[in-house]
Amino acid sequence: MDNDFVSADRLMRALSNGEFEPYLQPVVSASDLTVSGAELLVRWHMPAGEIIPPAYFINRVESAGLLLPLTEKILNRAVAGLSEVKAMLPRDFRLAVNVAPDTSECEFTQMCLALAWFWR
Repeated sequence: MDNDFVSADRLMRALSNGEFEPYLQPVVSASDLTVSGAELLVRWHMPAGEIIPPAYFINRVESAGLLLPLTEKILNRAVAGLSEVKAMLPRDFRLAVNVAPDTSECEFTQMCLALAWFWR
């Protein structure tokens, strides 16, 4: 899949249809080999079953102005899933999220605070 040929409309449909899935990559403590957190990643699950890594779509998502809505949706789904298993997570569990450099710190902070309040 060439990301130059993915239309903004197709990306918006994929976003509304829940085709973007959160993946949690464990972060392991080197000192005792326990899971101390996770890094949030995203994959595009195409209707035909293909799983597309972000290298093939993230630039197009960004140029279409959909990066913040995608981040919010994926972060919400990840936090929702983590809230279901929070009793099993370490108390100091951390979730790492990569955001675009042009994302407003205030905007991202507000998004995170809203999610933390909702899923508390």
